[in-house]
Amino acid sequence: MPVNTAPAWVLPLMRIMRNETEGDLARAWRELPHHVPEGTALPTVHEAAQVLVRFGLA
Repeated sequence: MPVNTAPAWVLPLMRIMRNETEGDLARAWRELPHHVPEGTALPTVHEAAQVLVRFGLA
């Protein structure tokens, strides 16, 4: 995946944080599987942290 392309789970995670969990990343992380299409590959916590940091989201 190109470095400047966000994985499919990033936008849903950001929406959950903004609209449902008042910025609580841990709660948003737990809700994420319910907000992505079935079969969407979810990252490990370590992979997610790397992506969020790379995009300046965490």
